[in-house]
Amino acid sequence: MDQMGNWVKAGLKVDTAFLVSDFADALAAKLLKVQEEKKRVDDWKYALPERLRAALYEHIEKGDPVDVAAFAAFLWWHGESTKEWEASDE
Repeated sequence: MDQMGNWVKAGLKVDTAFLVSDFADALAAKLLKVQEEKKRVDDWKYALPERLRAALYEHIEKGDPVDVAAFAAFLWWHGESTKEWEASDE
């Protein structure tokens, strides 16, 4: 059984499982396109979280949810939050 089938068996609604699968496909297609166009393979692995976070916010402004998800995923991989860091007044 594929992973989507495992999630459905565990109780995830079928429509939600298809949403996740379809979105993952769209994300993978977008990342492949960027990789082929810019010859980048894994820049996100070595990027500073601050740069990834800034790019996330830039892409929120641009309005493409797939790009937003990509930068959110990069931050997730690094164990980082999407919340912008603010200096303390202390």
